[in-house]
Amino acid sequence: MKKVGLVVLLLIALGAPIGVWTNVLESVRDGYDVECPEVTAAEQVQGDRSIGRDSMKEQNALLLNWAFVALAGTIALITTTGTHPFKWIQWLFLLLAPALSLLVGSLWAGLLFERRATFLEVNQCAATGTLNDLLLAQSNLLAYAVLFLGSFALLCLTQIVVGVVNPGEEKT
Repeated sequence: MKKVGLVVLLLIALGAPIGVWTNVLESVRDGYDVECPEVTAAEQVQGDRSIGRDSMKEQNALLLNWAFVALAGTIALITTTGTHPFKWIQWLFLLLAPALSLLVGSLWAGLLFERRATFLEVNQCAATGTLNDLLLAQSNLLAYAVLFLGSFALLCLTQIVVGVVNPGEEKT
């Protein structure tokens, strides 16, 4: 019965953030302009400089890289066989479920940003409101994921400091 409860909690911890970030991203996508007014090449270059579209793309790439690294590190932590014998480890690992979900959401927001930026460039559209919204959503999702990862690390560190776990010991 305990294992069934853990599985249910895991599914809730994974599913709840997915529901939240999909709603956020879909509301941004609902705001996409159906038609963009065409602009001349000179206006497009000036528009790109004034709104900082290049800096937005750099920020998006940076957030994508950090989300990917955090996701890879979390997966490595979960799949490693040399985990320290923390007390209540099953409950601690439940903190990683929403973090994984939010990291995937951040990656998805980054991909949507790239798609939207490409669409706007190809269609020579100067509208960037949705790019701002996608970048903000991507950043927020990554920040919340880091909050969960940091909570997990804090709880593990607390067990080490209190003396419940000795990192130098081999797992038995």
